[in-house]
Amino acid sequence: MRRLLGLAVLALAPQPVLGWTVDDVVSEARDFCAGFDNGQITVAPTAVQTVELTGEGEPETIIDWGGIDCSTMASPWGGTGGSTLTILAGGQRFDHMAFGWQVVDFDGPVLLLAQHGINCNATGADRCVQALIWTAGTLTGAGWPVSEDEGGAMPEGEGNE
Repeated sequence: MRRLLGLAVLALAPQPVLGWTVDDVVSEARDFCAGFDNGQITVAPTAVQTVELTGEGEPETIIDWGGIDCSTMASPWGGTGGSTLTILAGGQRFDHMAFGWQVVDFDGPVLLLAQHGINCNATGADRCVQALIWTAGTLTGAGWPVSEDEGGAMPEGEGNE
């Protein structure tokens, strides 16, 4: 249990690590699962997907750990905060927690992560989205709630009539 809690805490913040491959990430999952009663992993066909995030010509990879099952654990890489999402881009690894994700084109590729409300200074039931973009050789993002008392309300006449 202590190891699971440690993994969850580590996954909350982006962690760039140079030189990671899909095989490295799957091996990490395999080793972790095997360490708990000799479990075996099953990787769903949709767990590993390629996307365009950097504009550098080579596709990037997103590994949704929610699609990796361990035979001896109920949900080793997820819970109420979503599941671990590993992004391999520019030779680096970035880990986030998310309920889901989508790449959209908004003046270039933007990775949207549906996250637990706590990531937006709200409650878990509140919607929260983080937008990530590739800039200056790294994955950068922002996500926060906008409320009138914080000065974030859209002025009249700008789309909220």
